[in-house]
Amino acid sequence: MLKIIFASFLFCASGLSALAAPTIQSIGAFTIYTSKDMKTLADWYEKFGFDVQFDKKTGVYWGSIKGQSGPPYIGIHPQKAYAHKKGFKNIALVFHVDDFNGYVFTLEKQGLKADSIDPDKEGHFAYYKDPDGNEMTIWGD
Repeated sequence: MLKIIFASFLFCASGLSALAAPTIQSIGAFTIYTSKDMKTLADWYEKFGFDVQFDKKTGVYWGSIKGQSGPPYIGIHPQKAYAHKKGFKNIALVFHVDDFNGYVFTLEKQGLKADSIDPDKEGHFAYYKDPDGNEMTIWGD
């Protein structure tokens, strides 16, 4: 009986290599290790469109946005000794929106003005910088 189970396992395992390679489907989360005031950064991301909350237990701000592929999350942490030392002072992320002009207008009402707005063959892009200098881009038609 044990030989049959083992042989079945080998047969199934040999078919695993024929499966498609895994792919990234969405942004699950991104973390910002801020060197500035975490509350200021959290407030900026709340204006940008995240639902931001403070976790008293961990002392960290967390937020999310609603999206078709599920909510990607943001974590705002104090910069610690374990944060990467080189090559990652700033980040740049692009968020696709369903109403470009409406979203840019909403951000302006929140006090966030785009550094620049550029159209190209893929749509329109509005570039923003958070209080730590990280680039956040809005992309839409």
